[in-house]
Amino acid sequence: MTTDVSALLEQHVSPVLDNSDGRLPDGIAFFLRQNTDTAQISLLGYSGAAFRPEGYFHLATKQAVMLPGLFAGHGAAMPLSLSASALVEKNIFQHEFGVSHFAAASLRLDGRAVGALMVGRTEQEAPFSPHEMTALEASAQQLENLLQQDFCAARNRRSQERFRLLNEQVSNPIVMLDCHLKIREVNRATAGLLGMKAEDLPGCGIEAFFVDGGQQLQALRDIKRDGATFFEATVQHPDGALLYVDVHANLITLGDEPMIKIFLRDISARKLAEEDLRRTHQQVRHILESTNDAYVAIDDDWNITYFNARAEALFQVSREQMLGHSLWDQLPEFASSCYKKFHHSRNSDKMLQFESYYPPLDRWVETHTYPHPDGLSIFFRDITERRQAELMLRDSEQRLRTILDNLMDGIISIDSLGFIETFNPM
Repeated sequence: MTTDVSALLEQHVSPVLDNSDGRLPDGIAFFLRQNTDTAQISLLGYSGAAFRPEGYFHLATKQAVMLPGLFAGHGAAMPLSLSASALVEKNIFQHEFGVSHFAAASLRLDGRAVGALMVGRTEQEAPFSPHEMTALEASAQQLENLLQQDFCAARNRRSQERFRLLNEQVSNPIVMLDCHLKIREVNRATAGLLGMKAEDLPGCGIEAFFVDGGQQLQALRDIKRDGATFFEATVQHPDGALLYVDVHANLITLGDEPMIKIFLRDISARKLAEEDLRRTHQQVRHILESTNDAYVAIDDDWNITYFNARAEALFQVSREQMLGHSLWDQLPEFASSCYKKFHHSRNSDKMLQFESYYPPLDRWVETHTYPHPDGLSIFFRDITERRQAELMLRDSEQRLRTILDNLMDGIISIDSLGFIETFNPM
């Protein structure tokens, strides 16, 4: 900061001391600088002499009598005079320049007193009038404004340069927007993401890259109120390709200017994977809904996570009633007959196949269980008709046996190869 201030003083103070515009009162103009680090007050320039950053004269602040009060002021012009006790100041101003009374005003930079503008006159010259004091104060204020303006500009440039260097070292894309959502700066990663040259992006509106980004743009506009925002967006590449990005935006102040800093993260691979997974889920769902078997999926806690249309028809309940609820609670009669088999299948990590009777609906069900890390997949098939047919066949065979056993004639049945299949007692 010291180097920057010295350069600014050298640039702006010399024209004021020359008084080429005649704004300063008549007299010898001086510029003093206070250095709180070294506890010194230095004379850096005066009328007719070159500005010297290293100083012409130096005096310790604690030895000064007249000047410390000047630097404690707040810019208002004040009259000063050399008293008998101001020996150090007399040695400079009276002995070197022949002046003994002054009009002076301090200058502040970022709220700290850094210098003072003074005009000195000899004892024989007239005191400074109110008009002259006002003129000095106006010149000091103008000089202070110039110094503050350039100091802030230099600080902003340094800040922006540090910011730029920092952003260039970050691998993630970073975009800086102004309050109008115009791109002010991007790093190389952003240029690579957008498929453009970094130098071509400043000045472009960010809306040129978002596809259907009305809601996202509004979120960025509202950042002045919210301070930060996050959303997903679709970005169009110059070649027409679409990229999916996470957008993290924060309101920051760079120098004295509010800006929006955006971090972009390419999530295209994740989005494509999610789309593939969605299509896979759709295919699996289509298969499960198209199968002739009832299908029920349960998780580790025996809660139903899937219940297809065939299961709805078989058990005569809606899937809305079943999903998220315990299998044992929703199908208690069925669960009671299958409890041990389901547990055995999951605990042994083996597929099981068995038949069971479901009393509430008078149905016979063939069941296949398939354990997996997240629970159990169960396929049910209604075999009531098959079981009824088997029962009818057994009954028919039994009736035929009864008839044969009661005939008075002997009967022998042989197959095509001549082997006896059956015969009656006679």
